Amino acid sequence: MRLVLKDRVFEIAKATLDAYILDPHWSRKYDPHGYAGLSWALTVEAKEADFDDEIWEPRIYHEDLRLPVRRWIDVAGQTITFDPDTDEGAGTLYVFEHAPISRGTLRFLERDGSRFRFEWEGLGDVFWDESYSEDVPFTIHGWATFTGVVVRGSEHDDDASIRARLAEYLDPDDFVQHPLQAGPPYDDGVRSAQAIFTPVER
Repeated sequence: MRLVLKDRVFEIAKATLDAYILDPHWSRKYDPHGYAGLSWALTVEAKEADFDDEIWEPRIYHEDLRLPVRRWIDVAGQTITFDPDTDEGAGTLYVFEHAPISRGTLRFLERDGSRFRFEWEGLGDVFWDESYSEDVPFTIHGWATFTGVVVRGSEHDDDASIRARLAEYLDPDDFVQHPLQAGPPYDDGVRSAQAIFTPVER
């Protein structure tokens, strides 16, 4: 597994894929026009490397992927092409600061248990020098571990309503449901909550 940033090569330390659903109470009150459905997130962290007496430790991530699947195992085979004209954006590259990726393509090629082999290529900003400034090409080849889905809710929810919310987007039989856990209150005094659904390997 490796990340190539122009001509600099990094080993991958960790790559994870997860998903989340926002709390409808929070969405209605604080972001009524935003998307509150299922989103996927891919995070790739590279091992640090020393170039020109400067430590580079790139991190590339996308926290709002939309994958048209009903079962998590069907992520394998999905391809997403990001264009600067789309609303979703193409993710973020972090080396010395967080900078948007201008365009790219992400492919999930195959599955092994709860891991997915993926390829991600695109252009991102590094802001290092003239050679590593804007639209620096990158490619990533690796395996990402799917950790599960976080379904967020509030004190108005219980295990049944949280499971029903997951069922709107994914097959709940593909997951182990963990108990609903209370969280801190929102500004309006309503207490937040969330439940984690971990994948059943098929």
